[in-house]
Amino acid sequence: MADASLLPNVIGRLQKRLGETDFAGEWLPFIHTNFYAAEMGTDLKRCIISFKELLPSQILPKAKKWTAKIEDKFRVGGKRRVNIDAGYMDFCKVVLASGKFGGHKIALTEDCYADMIMRYEKGVWLPFPWCFPDFASGIYDQSFTKIRNLLKTKQN
Repeated sequence: MADASLLPNVIGRLQKRLGETDFAGEWLPFIHTNFYAAEMGTDLKRCIISFKELLPSQILPKAKKWTAKIEDKFRVGGKRRVNIDAGYMDFCKVVLASGKFGGHKIALTEDCYADMIMRYEKGVWLPFPWCFPDFASGIYDQSFTKIRNLLKTKQN
């Protein structure tokens, strides 16, 4: 999103469905593509957020639908001001929900696919060739590592 003032309201709506957050990463410039510029404008930023409660990966299609509804609440003139990428992470990977088919994606439901974008191997996050440019750049690696460490404490 471009308007940081929306973030508390967006997070609040997510918390109503997913519970309390346990991590909110740095608010970083979204500069690796202009894919969203026509719809959402320029000077976009992104942050990575995780939630305290561990939910099963099977919830991903529902989470994709919830996040789409939240995006819709912030639309102006039919255009999104917020883009939320629902996903999950475990010790080995980051998976995002996608509404678009792709040869590497796994169908979960008729309109939702699992898109495994990164893997954790020998202490580093490695992007798959189809990974989004911002994720592949390593800009979120610290956030993912912190969340992975939180996940370890929850599993013990």
